[in-house]
Amino acid sequence: MSALTCEPATKAEVATPSLKRALDRFKPVVLKNGHYRLLADKIMLALTPGRLDLWSAGDLGCDLRMEIPLAGKVDDGRIVVSFRQLLKLVTIIREPFLRLGIDDGRLLVVPGDRPLGMPLPAACEGDDYPAPPEVSQSRETLVLPGKLFAEALSRVAPLSAGNSSSGDYALTRILLEDEPAGGVNLTASDGARLGIAHVAGGQGTAGGGKGFFGFTPREAKMIARLAEEEESVRIACLDCDKDGRTDAVFGRNWRVRIKHEICQWPDWRFVMPDLNACGQALEMETAPLLSALAEMRPLLEGNESNGLMIHPAGQAAEGQATIGGYMPCRDDDKPGRRDLYRVSLPAGRNTLAVAIRFDVNQFESIVKAAGKSFVMRLSSDDAGTCYKSPAHFTSGSFQALLMPLVIA
Repeated sequence: MSALTCEPATKAEVATPSLKRALDRFKPVVLKNGHYRLLADKIMLALTPGRLDLWSAGDLGCDLRMEIPLAGKVDDGRIVVSFRQLLKLVTIIREPFLRLGIDDGRLLVVPGDRPLGMPLPAACEGDDYPAPPEVSQSRETLVLPGKLFAEALSRVAPLSAGNSSSGDYALTRILLEDEPAGGVNLTASDGARLGIAHVAGGQGTAGGGKGFFGFTPREAKMIARLAEEEESVRIACLDCDKDGRTDAVFGRNWRVRIKHEICQWPDWRFVMPDLNACGQALEMETAPLLSALAEMRPLLEGNESNGLMIHPAGQAAEGQATIGGYMPCRDDDKPGRRDLYRVSLPAGRNTLAVAIRFDVNQFESIVKAAGKSFVMRLSSDDAGTCYKSPAHFTSGSFQALLMPLVIA
């Protein structure tokens, strides 16, 4: 790219931090490569009086549109440029504002009051790139607290089958549904784990009668970053027919549109245990447990199916819990033998009567989602059947299920 004089096209001024922050939010949605070569690494900029519109068509299943205030004289224009080139250029600009203009098929980016700027060539003809659809908020709408919604999405997204290439289509989406008692639930599962995060204080309905509303983990993480800065977000069902459903999530200056197929999400309430019948419980703080897991993981991964063992209360001092696992014996004279690694941690309550084993990575993901502390309950006191039912975890508005591996 070479320097170019900026007069008279680049009179529109935009705050550099605002543009940097907006482009950072587009990273998850802009395609880096893939089957849609026309869409890959492209972002559309539309200049209108008082406003800069940023738009990415994504993969045509999830798209993002944002608005940024513009000052100064603005000549209407629209251009599609390389997202990576624009992000790289804006990142190195240190001036508090920059000027934008469209001239002769190029986007002119001028730092501050400098007389010269840098041109970005059009990545494709504007007519060749999908135009941003007009989306109305007048349809059935759900309003949720922004920060609580973002926190709930961040908790359940790591537990979704959508993080891997396998899994039933429904399980690759994070379910959003109305809670009869008020608010909504966000639910994710990969078959071995199930996480439910409740968001209170919502108004309206998720439109559950029109097919479930779901996010992929990638979409959930992107929306969570946008929603955490909002006092509230609006969710609307835009269209629903036999071929699929289209929904949109609105913030103050952004909108995410999501399209997905119509299918049936499993009834997760069917597998929830009766907490009154769960006699065994373990209550722990997550910080010391996560530190212990970080030290233990290199010893456990790849051995005994990543088995992490939680020992009965009788093998720990009062106010303590003992966790550990088997690792290969380091004594070469005893092939086939295993050493038992153990560590004792503080526990607020420990009434476990049996030892139980979990996949260490799955267990850690549940603990991270729980927050500061959690209570784990087992649905059976019988060592012979306890491992056949999932363990139940609760932490405030979050609850989860995790299937054990085997009884130790």
